[in-house]
Amino acid sequence: MKYFIIITLIAILAWVSCSSPIDVPANREVTETGSGGTSNDDIALNRTGLDYELVSYELTKPLDIEIINLTKKQLIIDSLSFSQHPELFSPLNGSLPVTLAPQGSPGFRQPVFINFTAKELGVFKDTMFIGGYDKPFLLLRASVPSVEVGDVDFSNQSVNTTKSKPIYIRNNTNQTVNVKSYKIVSSENVFVFRSQLPKEIPAQSTLQLIIQFGPKEIKPYQASIEFNIEASGIIDNIGLLNGQGMY
Repeated sequence: MKYFIIITLIAILAWVSCSSPIDVPANREVTETGSGGTSNDDIALNRTGLDYELVSYELTKPLDIEIINLTKKQLIIDSLSFSQHPELFSPLNGSLPVTLAPQGSPGFRQPVFINFTAKELGVFKDTMFIGGYDKPFLLLRASVPSVEVGDVDFSNQSVNTTKSKPIYIRNNTNQTVNVKSYKIVSSENVFVFRSQLPKEIPAQSTLQLIIQFGPKEIKPYQASIEFNIEASGIIDNIGLLNGQGMY
């Protein structure tokens, strides 16, 4: 009889244990990972922001990030989204999907290239999300100037001789802009401006001006030319001047 009572009690306790719900404290957050879901802590990036700086109008500039797997399982990243300007920011064709090996294994960090295409003038900021994750992972910024000055590379030039090359100023706006004056910033008088100012640049046009380079020694020379340009919007008004003196 004693053994029967003990067996009966064990059976009752087992039934209560199986049928009673498990209480989860209200302040405990349950995060599901793996094949059943994703956690924002599964992955990280090697940087928090991308600054494309100045991008010439109608050109595309790629910059890279690294996506890092923080888990011990394989992850597949198949999409990126941009909240403000998806027509300007986009992943490089063919860079997705990307497979991340488990953390510590070869391939747990993988590069992805993000393009910015300068279809409009102005300053553009955006936030990037990674498919399957609900937090923003990356801040992006790019500027497309309304007026931009090119650079000039004279390469090699014999000392005590001169060479002339054009420098271009592009007006990307729908209005005429005025180039009023210039200033060459250099410790040596080897770059000389050979055009006359002021000049106007019609809408959507390019102005060509002339720079002369005359090295005096066998060494590299660097300088910059800054233009006073009357225009609205972002103005890239500085051009870099490079040259190498040689025999």
